[in-house]
Amino acid sequence: MAGFAVSRSVRRAVDRNRAKRLLREAYRHYKHLLWNVAKENKLSLSIVFVVKSSNIEQLSLRTIEDDMKVLFKKISTQHFVV
Repeated sequence: MAGFAVSRSVRRAVDRNRAKRLLREAYRHYKHLLWNVAKENKLSLSIVFVVKSSNIEQLSLRTIEDDMKVLFKKISTQHFVV
């Protein structure tokens, strides 16, 4: 399960919605990296992404995907104790 939130410091609703839309799309592309690890280790997984930045205009799908891929790969290399 994944949740997406954008801080109200991002003033315009259009910008908040765009940020959430970009996050959801990037997550859709790379969620398999997390779910494979969770399945292998028999783990339940919940994750929440929060955007706090007010300079949303510089966000692009490419930037978010690159950051998300790095984060998911880092999480997938962790050793889990069950």
